[in-house]
Amino acid sequence: VLVCSPNNPTGPVVTQAEFDAFVARVPDDLLIILDEAYAEFVTDPDAVDGTRVLATERPNVVVCRTFSKAFGLAGLRVGYALGHPRVLDAARSTAIPLSVTGQSEVAAIASLELEDELRARVAVIGGRRDRLAAQLREVGWRIPQAQGNFVWLPAGDASMTIAAAFEAAGLIVRPFAGDGIRISVGEEESVDKVLRIAESVVHDLPAGHPGRRASVER
Repeated sequence: VLVCSPNNPTGPVVTQAEFDAFVARVPDDLLIILDEAYAEFVTDPDAVDGTRVLATERPNVVVCRTFSKAFGLAGLRVGYALGHPRVLDAARSTAIPLSVTGQSEVAAIASLELEDELRARVAVIGGRRDRLAAQLREVGWRIPQAQGNFVWLPAGDASMTIAAAFEAAGLIVRPFAGDGIRISVGEEESVDKVLRIAESVVHDLPAGHPGRRASVER
């Protein structure tokens, strides 16, 4: 069973209480993978924490994290898993040999030695994310909790049309046809452009649309 927290692409977290209750109901011989690719960006104090879960000595839980997001090493494809040695040994036996390059290993280790810089960078992105989500709600969008380095526009059937409007303005977003649009938090100057486009298109959504707040008027 794969549990993703924060969820990608929508952004909400699974709480610690929710995860603990779920694990308690799962048989010990069923593997649970907790995907925490965006864990460093989480600010919700109630969110599940994989390291805390492992402290309870649940042998069927594996926590997966990555250097691709907060650490900024996406092109190097470095990640890691935390769990019971028996499970990790089995996973290692099926891994592709030499799948991580020497340069990637050096970069990942160097990143671990720069925790202060990492925390400062994450704090900036997290603050910008929270402001963007709040302002999107103000202009009329119904935005779910955002705990990654992105926000989610629940645009539904209008997703591809709205994504085209962003693209025409020089902004790259990730549309999911029929569902919504994930917008990664970029530089400060891009926030105003995102808000301008988002505000211009939210009024085109019909009344009662799940992505549009009820108070929005033309």
